[in-house]
Amino acid sequence: MNKQIQDIEQAERDVGQLSRDLFMAHVLQELAISLTSVSDQEQLIVDGPASAAMLLDAPQAAMLLLSADGCALEAAKSFDDRQVPGPGLWVPTGRGLIGSLAANNQQVLASDARADPRFDPEVDVIGNQLITSLAGVALIVKDQLVGALIVANRQPPFTGDDLRWLASLAAIIAAVYERSCLVEQLRGEQARLLDTQEELRRKLARDLHDGVTQRIAAAQMEIDYIRRVMRHDPSQLEREIDRLENLLTKAMKMLRTALFDLRPLILEAEGLAAALHRFVQEHSNERGPALRLHIIDSLPTIRGTAGGALFSIIQEAVNNAQKHAGAKEVTISLSEANNQLVIGVRDDGRGFNPQEVAAGYAMGSSFGMRNMRELVDAIGGTLTVWSELGRGTSITITVPWANLNSHGA
Repeated sequence: MNKQIQDIEQAERDVGQLSRDLFMAHVLQELAISLTSVSDQEQLIVDGPASAAMLLDAPQAAMLLLSADGCALEAAKSFDDRQVPGPGLWVPTGRGLIGSLAANNQQVLASDARADPRFDPEVDVIGNQLITSLAGVALIVKDQLVGALIVANRQPPFTGDDLRWLASLAAIIAAVYERSCLVEQLRGEQARLLDTQEELRRKLARDLHDGVTQRIAAAQMEIDYIRRVMRHDPSQLEREIDRLENLLTKAMKMLRTALFDLRPLILEAEGLAAALHRFVQEHSNERGPALRLHIIDSLPTIRGTAGGALFSIIQEAVNNAQKHAGAKEVTISLSEANNQLVIGVRDDGRGFNPQEVAAGYAMGSSFGMRNMRELVDAIGGTLTVWSELGRGTSITITVPWANLNSHGA
């Protein structure tokens, strides 16, 4: 009889546990649906801990992110169960109960936080209150720690089941966080694309204004002068027509060069080497440094996305040497080494301080260098810059052939 009673009581407990699990699963599903609509990181930092507090009926919650240097977990705000924001948190990794989440990328459950040997009253604080109980889970994206999700100060204390549900929610939040990072990255790429387009427009406008437009204006003035010559001194007519023809020829060459620089058709038809030979020819008669081109005879044909990116990189490097370095000579070389394409662009100009340019790149300026690095990164290569004041500049690009082939070379 006692055995039957025990079995009935166990069955009732099992049914009760199953009912609680079904209820929690339903709540988790609703929270997941709500969270998956979030694409902004700032909003996720609010909605994530609010969802955790709601799921586990916790008075306080926070979503902390790993600092850029990896030395601390930090949150701009904490939240209570009514989503009212409270003070932020800053916890060195490995310190206290919260910091231990970053140290082992695992989970923390403390029903009596202050009795736990890991408790540190200086950092285990949330909402201006010392933590009395805590459940915390590391946020992991692609096997890398990105932060932690914690709930605190509930009575009765958190249980192993609570930690299990918090871990399920943390996995959802980590996925949403990863997506929000991709969205931010995409927005940054879109902004850089707009910057690139605007810079190209400005460059084309400058080139047309400084070259073609001025030549055409001079040709118009020459036509007016020819009209006067026809009336007063026809013997000078042939000489003036020759001058007009010379002006128009130069204007056409400048226009052809500008169009070639935008997108050389020969690049798709005959490859990078042919495009560079034409590039050197188009710019050979311009005022500026002499261009030298050295390409090994065995170089395979490079077309497609990789060819376009490499042409743009070389073009940018040469333009920098022409406009900023005061160089007398620029040498472009293409060779092979260790199953890699090796490209060099060297000039004998005034040089510069690479650290200053790198700082400008980090601050969002130094457009040309930023553009070159992003193009190299896009095709899986590396870019190395050497320069010294008074000794010129050397830019080296190396790209494995396997990466070039994957980009349509």
